Amino acid sequence: MHTVHFFLINADSAEQAANIVDLQICGWGGEDNWYQIGGVASEDGTDDIDNYSDCRFPLAFLDEDQDIPKEGTCFQRAVIYLSQQIHCPSDLNQEIAGLSDQLRAFNAEHGNAIDLWSIAQELVRLRDVIEARRQGGEIPEFRPWQLTEFGLTELDDSEEEEEEDDSEQRRYIVFVDMHS
Repeated sequence: MHTVHFFLINADSAEQAANIVDLQICGWGGEDNWYQIGGVASEDGTDDIDNYSDCRFPLAFLDEDQDIPKEGTCFQRAVIYLSQQIHCPSDLNQEIAGLSDQLRAFNAEHGNAIDLWSIAQELVRLRDVIEARRQGGEIPEFRPWQLTEFGLTELDDSEEEEEEDDSEQRRYIVFVDMHS
């Protein structure tokens, strides 16, 4: 299964952002689990890499979603995509009530265990959405470091960052195809 996981990072260039993400997650995976870095979008739109490693999630994958405006930088469009996915427009209380109805209707003796697992997965997703909404902000983390899940992890390089007045660091969103 392929899932896109995003990383938000400060870097001097798109290539450096991709390299830092690669270094952070290089130990992840194995024979059946692997990743590829796809698009890298700079906040100001001046330093983007459409497809870093010929991945299924280049910047152009945003064009496939009809709800994403075609105007703006890829970074802005990625933030809109993330917001739509994290802050699902539906009524959470209504979704929780629907899951509650499904749980009440579940027959413990004869019910399909996969149905119960699906309900549990939806509850976890709703919990994650609620946590992201409570974080607020422009781009809240969503399922950070849960690399096999759709999400956003913010890499804080403040401990490693040296104070340099001439630093041209800017924010980047790095698209990563996580295969598990």
